[in-house]
Amino acid sequence: MDREESMVRDSQEAAGNQGIRVVLQILILLALSVWVFWWEVVFMYRLVRNSTDMAHVAAMPVAIFVLILSRKKELQKCITRGSIWGIVLILTGLFLYAAATWPFSYGYVRDLALIPVWAGIIGICGGRKILKRSLPMLLLVFLSIPLGSRMYAQLIIRPETYTIAATAKSIDLLPEIEVTVSGTDIFYTSEHSEGAIALGESNRGARLLLCYAAIGVFVVFSRIRSFGRVFMVALSATGVIFFCNFLRLFCWALMVIITNAEPVDAWPKNASTVISLIACYGIFVWISTFKLNLFLEEKSEDQVIEVETKDVPS
Repeated sequence: MDREESMVRDSQEAAGNQGIRVVLQILILLALSVWVFWWEVVFMYRLVRNSTDMAHVAAMPVAIFVLILSRKKELQKCITRGSIWGIVLILTGLFLYAAATWPFSYGYVRDLALIPVWAGIIGICGGRKILKRSLPMLLLVFLSIPLGSRMYAQLIIRPETYTIAATAKSIDLLPEIEVTVSGTDIFYTSEHSEGAIALGESNRGARLLLCYAAIGVFVVFSRIRSFGRVFMVALSATGVIFFCNFLRLFCWALMVIITNAEPVDAWPKNASTVISLIACYGIFVWISTFKLNLFLEEKSEDQVIEVETKDVPS
């Protein structure tokens, strides 16, 4: 009995030492990759610092750290020998970086090249299984990379125009309030006041769409969930993201009308942003608690972890 306990203890110590060694290797290589991509990192930092709509990116390292802590045991169980596919991913990232530097310069693609490099570092140090478990953290990194101004404008103009139009129609349904839309601004007339709601100011806050998506990723993967729940959240994610953006504009407009605030006042926008972020978190939590019992009973989360890790060598 003592011999078996000793063997188990030695096995746990060996696994712990292996985990520490892999973590150190990953941290050292990540630091080197940041040095290689230094100018891209500095550019993203300056962009985030100068834009309140990208301030959520500063919280991404904390969110990633929390995900790592919540999945610590599962990550440790998934550590295996490094995979050669890690080298392939690193070379792919470096190729993307080079191709986006010459002969044509695409800053956003150069920023994205950091993701396959980091994925390759994780794969080459800890193996494919730990890389699979790290995909949510890499997805958060992807959502933290700001879109270029030109690409951002091309992607957001039409959806944001529809969202502003929906906001105006919703406000117009309220009693004793009439609104009209001119470009990205809403003009209102109520019983006691009239004015404008400058929803087109400061990039219209639509960069928060990435933040809403990041909240969904964090909520879903803060615990190990079955594929059914992840699939359900993924199906509803787009609707939730655009609804939260609509809620932000609606609350912003309503606050301005009720308080007769000036178009340049920042507090209605900031308050409505906080409301939409809280609502986004609550909606994703609510959706992720559903169980799918369409054909087969959904496995419990403990069973999912056991099935996924039973073939990992100790």
